[in-house]
Amino acid sequence: MMQRIILNLVSNSLKFTKEKGTIFINIKSTNSYVLIDIGDNGIGMSEEFIKKAFNKYEMENRTRESNSTGFGVGLFVVYNLVKAQNGDIKINSNIGQGTIFTIKLYR
Repeated sequence: MMQRIILNLVSNSLKFTKEKGTIFINIKSTNSYVLIDIGDNGIGMSEEFIKKAFNKYEMENRTRESNSTGFGVGLFVVYNLVKAQNGDIKINSNIGQGTIFTIKLYR
């Protein structure tokens, strides 16, 4: 499940980060949880989209800023895989500044 989650989020970062941009993964482990941040300095997401980003078939109209195509199921799948592991996921993003997905998996 973790492979699918990370592959999907990194793939999204690649789609929405311009050439020579930055994509990163940070992992922090404590006695009670593991935090995984996957982020980029890409085009970012609007607050309106963040509220519904994990809904099936939801897509933000960002085609002008990127050459991305999709069906709006990737983040839905990520959300459900994280929840299947009793974890949490949140999005921190600003238009033009990038996006960070934070996954918290409890031990």
